[in-house]
Amino acid sequence: MTTTGYHRTILTPEQRRQAREFAEWLLMPTADRDWQELVGDPDPIVSPDGTMKARLIEPAEILRYMMAGNATITIKSLKTQTRFTFRIRKIGKDSPHFVSLLSGPDNTEDYRFLGTIFEGRDYRHGRRSHISEDAPAAKAFEWFFAHLKRGRVSTHLEVWHEGRCGRCGRKLTVPESVRDGLGPECAGRV
Repeated sequence: MTTTGYHRTILTPEQRRQAREFAEWLLMPTADRDWQELVGDPDPIVSPDGTMKARLIEPAEILRYMMAGNATITIKSLKTQTRFTFRIRKIGKDSPHFVSLLSGPDNTEDYRFLGTIFEGRDYRHGRRSHISEDAPAAKAFEWFFAHLKRGRVSTHLEVWHEGRCGRCGRKLTVPESVRDGLGPECAGRV
């Protein structure tokens, strides 16, 4: 007699109901999903300097924050607990967005150029970047941005902003602004 390596897990009726609801939710078009219902509404984290960092959940809000012109995001893998912090800046009205990687202990100055986002949708690793295209951070950003522009964010990934407006860089204090990553005035301009 041959075995197939198959084993059966017995679920309670409640676990079966939850699994069925989750599977139905996954099959919905992305725009119809209620992200807050699945992951909850995460509370902001207050850092020692008093800024409130918050998790960005929906792909559209992450992209909007990143393309605002002065954004800093941290991407954290829930599988490996690895995290990378990126700064995405736009220098002028018609310029592309420049992506830099935090690569040292100073959270304000230790950023190194990684690549460029053209027209908000096309990311290219920089030829003048001192960070290899094969570096884990470079691969992580390229993978993350490719999925993000298709309207997807892995459930094994968390995206956080640093508690400052993604457009002007001011400290966020209004709860809705902390949640969205953009101040009330800048939100209307992005």
